[in-house]
Formats: sequence, structure tokens, C-alpha cells
Amino acid sequence: MNPLIAAIAVPSVLIVVGMFFNWQEARSIRADMKSGFSEVNSRIDQLSSQVNKRVDEVMSHLITFYNITGKLEGRVDEISKKG
Repeated sequence: MNPLIAAIAVPSVLIVVGMFFNWQEARSIRADMKSGFSEVNSRIDQLSSQVNKRVDEVMSHLITFYNITGKLEGRVDEISKKG
């Protein structure tokens, strides 16, 4: 083999092989990141659902509370008018 060809071919082949393995690693990292993002989005959806459920419960309790206090105020007004 001609030394000049070997001097050009060997480093060129090594560069191409290095690029291939680097590309495979980049694909692997990209897949891992995509999987991680999917897990994070799933967890955010879960937490959002739980928060919305709690907010709905609190709003329900507040509505009940204001209905009860409104009825009590009406009764107090009736008693004060009678008195």
C-alpha cells in the first residue's frame, strides 16, 4: 500500500467511524431526553389534575359555607325584626 494513501485513508476512516459512533451516541441521548420529557409531562399532568381536584373541593366547601352563612344572616335579620 502506498504510504501516501495510507496516510490519508487511515485518518479519514477513523474520522468517519468516530462520526458514526458520535452520531449513535447523540441519537441515544436524544431518545433518553425524549423519554425524560415524556415522564415529566406525565407527572405534570398528574399534579395538575390533583390540584384542580383540590381547588374544586375547596370551591365546593366555600359555596356551602357562604350558603349557610347567608341563611344564618337571613334568620338573624328576621329575629331582629321580630324583636
